[in-house]
Amino acid sequence: MRLFELWNNDPSKQYPTVPPGKSPIPLYHISFNGQLQGVWTPQNPAGTELARPGAYPEPELPRISVAPTLAQCFQAIYPNISQFFEEQNLPALDFHVYRPMFKGHERVLTPAVLLRYDLVHDAHMTDEYCILDPVFMAHVGQIRIQNTNDLPFLSYHPFNNPDNPEKGFAPGHIKVKKLP
Repeated sequence: MRLFELWNNDPSKQYPTVPPGKSPIPLYHISFNGQLQGVWTPQNPAGTELARPGAYPEPELPRISVAPTLAQCFQAIYPNISQFFEEQNLPALDFHVYRPMFKGHERVLTPAVLLRYDLVHDAHMTDEYCILDPVFMAHVGQIRIQNTNDLPFLSYHPFNNPDNPEKGFAPGHIKVKKLP
């Protein structure tokens, strides 16, 4: 049975989660919008309407996607915003950075769970975690990511399965600059 089929039953009892209140892993989320500080409710990821059609669409699983590094956050959303670098050839993009302020009761899916249930095809590359409950997201700064598309791209096998054809992923070298 796939995870999104279990979601409608009782997801807290169907798959393992991380007790984030005890986790030492810092997690981040990036957005073009700097006015989002507050309690976020899980939803389908913003920007998926901008994504180019592909063989591995994101599931309709309400969540807040976060990753351990800013580079991984950028790589996770790159398919949704690649046109800014690849077609418009913008020199850089500015993002606002948010961090979840866990109270310790939030359910969080790990990258391993996302891969095991074939939910997020690139979770082994981005180390994406999915927060399934409302959480306060603090605005912690602003960054600029340089267009490095002239450097080699990373490639991967979706769901880390060598039977899936190798795909281009995202720029392999991400230049992140903290803005004042």
